[in-house]
Amino acid sequence: MKRDIELVRKILETVKECETFNRPENITIDGYKPMLIHYHIKLLGEAGYLEVSDYSTKAGPNFMINGMTWQGHEFLDTIRNETVWKKLTIRFKEDAGKLPFEVIKVIGATLIKGL
Repeated sequence: MKRDIELVRKILETVKECETFNRPENITIDGYKPMLIHYHIKLLGEAGYLEVSDYSTKAGPNFMINGMTWQGHEFLDTIRNETVWKKLTIRFKEDAGKLPFEVIKVIGATLIKGL
């Protein structure tokens, strides 16, 4: 599976807006299959952006989102601004998913300073 930075952004926004933390099956994002959402939640946990507990079984992936970390809030704050996001996606087009999150965060912060 490919990493989808747009989906990462949508998941982080969804988690930030939740008053109570959700299980991934409760997170639905138009145009994305549940398996892909699960995969990205796992990646966000591994990256330290979400606190995630793994309850996966042979039947399939199952991750409990326990919360968003400080790093997750910082990353989302960097890419949440629509102007910054549009500039990032125009500049990197399909390559944004290949860039390390930290690079995206640094470029986003640079773009924010320029606003």
